[in-house]
Amino acid sequence: MDSTSRYYQRYAKARLRALVFISLAVLLFPLSVAASLVAIPAIAADLEANAVLASWIPAAFVLSSLVCQLPGGRLADLVGLKRSFVWSSVAFVVGGLAGAFAPNIELLLVSRVLQGAAGAVLASTGMAILSRVYESSGRGQALGWMTSAVYLGMTSGPLIGGVLVDLFGWRSVFFLPVPVAIGVVLLVKRVLPGEWISSERHPVDWVGSLIFAAALAALFVGATHLAEVRGAATFAAGAALLYLFVRWNNRSNYPLVRLDLLLQNTPFIRSVTAALFMYGSQYGIVLIMALYLQYNRGLSPTEAGQLMMLQALMMTLCAPIAGRLSDTLGRRILATTGSIAIAVGLLWL
Repeated sequence: MDSTSRYYQRYAKARLRALVFISLAVLLFPLSVAASLVAIPAIAADLEANAVLASWIPAAFVLSSLVCQLPGGRLADLVGLKRSFVWSSVAFVVGGLAGAFAPNIELLLVSRVLQGAAGAVLASTGMAILSRVYESSGRGQALGWMTSAVYLGMTSGPLIGGVLVDLFGWRSVFFLPVPVAIGVVLLVKRVLPGEWISSERHPVDWVGSLIFAAALAALFVGATHLAEVRGAATFAAGAALLYLFVRWNNRSNYPLVRLDLLLQNTPFIRSVTAALFMYGSQYGIVLIMALYLQYNRGLSPTEAGQLMMLQALMMTLCAPIAGRLSDTLGRRILATTGSIAIAVGLLWL
């Protein structure tokens, strides 16, 4: 056990500080996505963007996050988790400022790509740091609180975003995370001692990363225009590139992810598949709801945000309780019960 591990094992206040600051930073990720959803009608009207381009405001963020998740995590292992956490927070601030001052929809989407990439590294390194800080005990509860912060961002995002759009215009939504992220950077560098660098100095597989990025981009773009021949062809190309990524990954000396090991871990594969369906079922509904409530029902951004926050509010309340129960009851019963509850809710809609 190194000196950093001994320090956090010995001092409970140090663990608590790490949990608070990292959760606060991770909160910005969903807050930025959720707040921007209720601002889409105002953005589209001001920047004269069509429906397809407007739908890319959250999609560009999510796509960039997916693309950067694997290489960003590996790069963070090499340069240090804390250093990566700090610099990804800085990049998140730059992306927010770029979005706030964007003169057109194209530059706004570029800013969302930057924020999505930074948010992916920020979230993954934050979780990794907490796993190291709470290595001896309480890891499930700590991750439960961090998950609660994610849901708190999802909960407050629509309401805060709606109020900001009504009072100050849509550009204020992109200013929102800037002061918080700056404060977190300053505090983490000052009161979070230690660094975590992987002992395995394997390089990042940049070729595999490019193939993976091209595959996801083609799938996203193709799905946007799936009714057209060009869109269907792009989607098919994305599927082919995804297959190529799997082949390349299996041959690479330093793969982004050890698929052979993951496929042998049946519980992990099942949990990831369940999470894919669960979050996939939620994303489209949230986006459509934001547009439906304002365009079809005539609600203001604030009123739409109030309705959209209800689901995330329940997730915020339940996350820390579920995290604590997972340390005692196990994860399978809780995950299965939650999935059934989501299915019932979707059928009710």
